[in-house]
Amino acid sequence: MKPEMRRRVSRRAQRMDAERKRAGGFWRGLGFVGAIGWMLILPMAAGGFAGHTADMHVGSGVTFALAGLLLGLCIGAYTVWRFVVRSVL
Repeated sequence: MKPEMRRRVSRRAQRMDAERKRAGGFWRGLGFVGAIGWMLILPMAAGGFAGHTADMHVGSGVTFALAGLLLGLCIGAYTVWRFVVRSVL
């Protein structure tokens, strides 16, 4: 391939790539943040609900509910960390 043709094709590919990144940047970022939020909140809510249910059966106050929230937070944080690492790399 001629050098001039190679330069034109390369410039065109760069322009197309830049346009593709610009077009979905905001919405893609918003979706990314939303997904991270759900990945963190859902395990916490499930752990809190399970702990509250256990507290109601045992009659132990809020011990299991707090433990469930903490466990859900740990699971959610791990899930978010894994998602971000896989998305960036």
